[in-house]
Amino acid sequence: MLAIALAWATTSFFPVACRRGEPDGTGTQGAQRVISQTTVSDEILWNLGPEARGRVLAVSSLADDPNYSDIANRWEREVPRMRGTSESLLASNPDLVVIATFTAPETQAVLRAQNIRLRVLDGFRGFADYRSHTRNIAADLGI
Repeated sequence: MLAIALAWATTSFFPVACRRGEPDGTGTQGAQRVISQTTVSDEILWNLGPEARGRVLAVSSLADDPNYSDIANRWEREVPRMRGTSESLLASNPDLVVIATFTAPETQAVLRAQNIRLRVLDGFRGFADYRSHTRNIAADLGI
């Protein structure tokens, strides 16, 4: 039921959630090489459409698991499913990695030390958090 409600909220609130054309806060164009490390960000990036999908280097290792993802098996096979090891993340040369507060502190520290921009998702309690995550990720991409 929650999955259906979130899918409805995603499609119904995108005009409000995605403020096209607003800067991403860095003074440059939005992120072009994105790695998603949460199923929520996998779903948000998918639902932001082809422009966002074209920038995704890898999605979470659970992207195809219907127990965790509402978009299981939608990402093309060419898009790697990546575990959150710092080595694999760094090897992909991303300019944005979407993680969560529960991502290993060591991984977060390595990414920060390499000056990789992070979007740290915090709060997974309902529509308000989902809309906030969607707005923030869209802004990071500049869409």
